[in-house]
Amino acid sequence: MKFKVCMVGQFSVGKTSLVSQYVSSVFSESYLTTVGVKIDKKNVTVGDISSDLLIWDIAGGSDSRGMIGTYSRGSHGFLYVIDGTRPSTIDFVEETIKKNDDAKPSILLINKADLKDAWQLTEADYKRIKDWNIPILETSAKTGNNVENSFSDLTKRMVGLHA
Repeated sequence: MKFKVCMVGQFSVGKTSLVSQYVSSVFSESYLTTVGVKIDKKNVTVGDISSDLLIWDIAGGSDSRGMIGTYSRGSHGFLYVIDGTRPSTIDFVEETIKKNDDAKPSILLINKADLKDAWQLTEADYKRIKDWNIPILETSAKTGNNVENSFSDLTKRMVGLHA
């Protein structure tokens, strides 16, 4: 089985770093802006089912919103990413979720858990994201915290729909 997974979030939330940590167990302090989309592949096994994940790391930023719909065609699941240190990144994901009327498996990642002391999320922010009714995981691309779990959980949800 092949599954297309889309990573969606504003610039600099850590999408590329999360993918690098998951696919290659690598974290880089240097920031490289993704232009358009970057595609990585990883073979995973869930139960006795082997699957190829095609991970589409879609560029963030206000000018890319129209491209998300184009790049996400044919997707099987979404990992939405916000930055706990920048509550403004919630708006981008919320708009994308509202436009994505498909009921595809999705998980919200609150990234940069290694910087939790610097998080600026309020109770209202947490209530707002909980209202989206999708699972939420706190991740750190730097330490690897919950990175494997994020992709594994999403893969299980996608396999469950296609088993």
